[in-house]
Amino acid sequence: MEIIVQNVIKSSLTIVVPTLNEENNIVPLVERIDASMKKDAEQYTILFIDDRSTDKTVEVIKSLSSKYPVSYETKDGLSGKAQSIIQGVKSASSEYVCMIDADLQYSPEEIPAMIRMLRRGNADVVISTRTEQKTSPLRKIMTTTFHTVFVKWLYGIDYDTQSGLKVFKKSSFEGMNLNPSPWSFDLEFIVKSLQNGSRIMTHDILFNVRNSGEAKINTFTSSIELIKSSLLLRTRISGRKVRSEYGKNKFMDKSLGGAA
Repeated sequence: MEIIVQNVIKSSLTIVVPTLNEENNIVPLVERIDASMKKDAEQYTILFIDDRSTDKTVEVIKSLSSKYPVSYETKDGLSGKAQSIIQGVKSASSEYVCMIDADLQYSPEEIPAMIRMLRRGNADVVISTRTEQKTSPLRKIMTTTFHTVFVKWLYGIDYDTQSGLKVFKKSSFEGMNLNPSPWSFDLEFIVKSLQNGSRIMTHDILFNVRNSGEAKINTFTSSIELIKSSLLLRTRISGRKVRSEYGKNKFMDKSLGGAA
C-alpha cells in the first residue's frame, strides 16, 4: 500500500474520498471543499483512497498536496467502494469522518452544516437525504424499489441509506464488525449504528449529475448485489432492536423540531 502524506494538518475532520479514474473531478472537488471549510473556519484533511486508477487521478492528487491538506493511499486488498471507505475510516486519526464521492454529485458545500449537526445535535451520524435526484429513470426506479422493500419494509427504517454523503464520529465506527460486498457499506453501517444505540440525524440535499467521467457502478448488477446483502444482513441482526432505536431517533428529532 503506497501512502503519500504532505501538507496535512492536525484536524478534527477527515474527509474520505474513494477514487477510481476521476482525474477531471479531483481539482474542483478539492477547491470546493477547501472554500467550504474556510468559510466555516473548519480544520480538515482530505484522504483519497485510490482503487488502482489507470488515468492521472493519482498524479493530480499529488500535485495538490503542496497547497491543500491532502493525503493519499493506494487501495489495499479487495476492490470496491465499500472497502475503500473502510480503509479510509480506519486510517483517519480525527474525531469526525466524512465520506463523499469524487464525482461531485454530492455537493461538498453541505459538509459544514452536517458537521454542525453532529456537534450541536449531539449526534453520532448524519446522513444526507437526496430530496431531488437528477438521475436516469431506471436508477430512480431501482433506488425506490430497494429503499421501499429492502430498507423500509425489511428493517423498518426510512433513511436514505445509499446516499454517498455521510458524516459521523469515528468512535461510532470503531469496534463495528462490517462485512460488506463491494457496494454495500452503507446499509450495514447504518443498521449496526442503530443496533449500537447511535444518535442519527438527517440533512436534505440536492443530488446532482456527475461532473465528469463515467459511473463505476452498473445500476442493475449493483441493485442485485444490494438486495442480496440486505437479505443476508437481516439474518444476522435483530430487526426489533433496529426498529426500536430508529423510533427513539425519530422521537428525539421531533422533540427538537427537526426531522430524522
